[in-house]
Amino acid sequence: MRHLAAVLTGLGLGLAAIGPGLAPGFVLSYDMVFVPDPSFSRMTFGLTGVMPRHVPSDAFVTALSTVMPADLVQKLILLAIFVMACSAAASLVPSERLLPRLAAGVCYAWNPFVAERLRCAFAQSRIRRYNSEEPVGNITISAGVAAYRAGEHCNALIERADAALYTSKAQGRNRVTVAE
Repeated sequence: MRHLAAVLTGLGLGLAAIGPGLAPGFVLSYDMVFVPDPSFSRMTFGLTGVMPRHVPSDAFVTALSTVMPADLVQKLILLAIFVMACSAAASLVPSERLLPRLAAGVCYAWNPFVAERLRCAFAQSRIRRYNSEEPVGNITISAGVAAYRAGEHCNALIERADAALYTSKAQGRNRVTVAE
């Protein structure tokens, strides 16, 4: 029960980040390569003489794909990454208070890499009116991201992230700026 809030928060972050990628079919714009009908082979287990850089993950995905469609496996793995990142980081915080644990989970799962991916995805999306399908415009995201420095006061961290956000806006918007 202690980890449920972090799990649900990670799931929410994953749903927000992946969003349209949860539609039927394979997600091709991320760093995961999936095929419709994976099968076990010598390469799955690293027995071909080629450097086996993906042995555990290929075997896991192939096994799961025997009981459910491979595109669903891909989406579950993408969501699981956010759930595990958020809940693991939250569990490392030595506090019984929920807010600091969730803050750690969100900061770990929602990093500059994710922010940039979201910015690109939103920049490519076209918003349409619900009733008429008439184009409304584009969505852009400007973000400022800061990493905690040992001993830093919370206000200083927020100020650095805020300054990075204003830098993104000043440099033309639709960008992610990492604070120094």
